[in-house]
Amino acid sequence: MRLACETADEETVSRIVSTLTAWCADSGGDEAVVKGSNITTLIFVAITERLGHLERATTNQEPIQELLTLIGSGKCAPRLTMRAWTALAESSAPLALRQASALEMIEGNHRYPICPKSLRSLMGPEMFPALREIVRRPVDAEQFNLCAASALAHYGDQEILPDLEAWVPKLAAVGHHVAGFPPGYIRKINAQNPPSRILEHIAPQSGLWAMERALELGLSKSEVRDALLKHVAKLKSAGTKDTGSRMIMAKHHGFELGVLQPGDLPNIKVPKLDVME
Repeated sequence: MRLACETADEETVSRIVSTLTAWCADSGGDEAVVKGSNITTLIFVAITERLGHLERATTNQEPIQELLTLIGSGKCAPRLTMRAWTALAESSAPLALRQASALEMIEGNHRYPICPKSLRSLMGPEMFPALREIVRRPVDAEQFNLCAASALAHYGDQEILPDLEAWVPKLAAVGHHVAGFPPGYIRKINAQNPPSRILEHIAPQSGLWAMERALELGLSKSEVRDALLKHVAKLKSAGTKDTGSRMIMAKHHGFELGVLQPGDLPNIKVPKLDVME
């Protein structure tokens, strides 16, 4: 497969992509069907290691995008779903094509409570109307699209708030297993309107998300650092039994995002970070 992708011309790309698409479609999402004939490995190579070769060898990107969409919608081997999300984000195909694929992937993964960062990286305000439509479409709890709602919540879309608020009692009334997610999405939206409010939500429960989102919203690293240090000080003064683990988590997240500076929080020991420091 590697050699075939590397040396492919327009016709060969068409054959490779159509064959892989047929294999995925025939599997019906059954991992055993795909795995049993080593097809998983072939698809993996084509959509990750050699995707660039296929895209450069053809002027027609749509069949490749359709293949990624099929896999990323969970309609092939489940183990390849996340690989397809990443491949879509890294693809050199036109943004409009990739955004259309991302929407289909989100529709196909309605039970994912957090929209993957790889798909969110393709999003902009121009996609919000389509995402809102996906959230508003279902008539019963089983079809409620967590993935689309999560994406809108991440970006603080206030227009979807009434819909999410309407779903909270509906899901709770039937005791549905996803009932706890919409309240969390509502909190995320409210937490960043106005944007500066996000600093108040830097805590272990949502600390990593809040810090990431604060930086995306344009707040400075120094502002985020100050908020994090204040939060750690409050944790220390509270002195609950889980204070130590929560402070370790806060320091880890802070360094992971490049918010904390060398020498910050020296009394909180995070083994891997301390080696690096």
